Amino acid sequence: MTTVGCGASSQSEKPVAVEAPAEKSSSDVQRKAEVDELTRMQAAEIERAEAAAQQEAEDAAKTATAKAEKEAAAAQKAADARAAEAAAATAGLGSCEELLPIDQARAELEVDTVQFSEQSNDAARVITHGAYGPAATAAFSAATDARSCVWVIPQSDGFLYFTVATIPDEAREQFLAALRASDYVESAEHGVPSFELMVDGVGWGGGEGPVRFAFVGPHVYTSAAFTGQTLMGRVIPALR
Repeated sequence: MTTVGCGASSQSEKPVAVEAPAEKSSSDVQRKAEVDELTRMQAAEIERAEAAAQQEAEDAAKTATAKAEKEAAAAQKAADARAAEAAAATAGLGSCEELLPIDQARAELEVDTVQFSEQSNDAARVITHGAYGPAATAAFSAATDARSCVWVIPQSDGFLYFTVATIPDEAREQFLAALRASDYVESAEHGVPSFELMVDGVGWGGGEGPVRFAFVGPHVYTSAAFTGQTLMGRVIPALR
């Protein structure tokens, strides 16, 4: 009996090859590092630019605020000055006793028996004296308020007097310019524009004597002959 071999010849299976991941080249790594660095630098530059822009905006806002505050303060100061000037112009002059209290008059004349003599509210009173020229005449004629005050030493020929007047701006400025263009000597006596000139006919016995003017805000002070600088200094504070 013939035995038929039935053993099948088996073919050996081929192994499946698994590819390993390709290694990156050094050039690729370098390029990636460069790209990352560039990205980082760009981000930092953008951040700096944004910070600079924000700082600039803040500085501009601070500057604008400071300027606005300065302008507001200047405007308020100007408004306060105008209000003060307007108040002074409309407040009116005090009485002679308020402008020069009796104790001040006694100190000026250096006696205790000084008496208040008279008060006139007529601005024209002062310009009747020959010591005053046309510029003073025009200025005092424009006065809106005035006081001419006289104190005397009883039973003697001793006395003192002065006149103050509230004069509108234009007339006052014209008078001030006229004095500065004249022979009057200007000084800052008592902290205000003051003028003095020796004039014939106003001193003792008709001799030479001083005529004085002082500008205090809207008011003008004047005196002549027998009254000195100290009297002007006593009255000026009451006009401020």
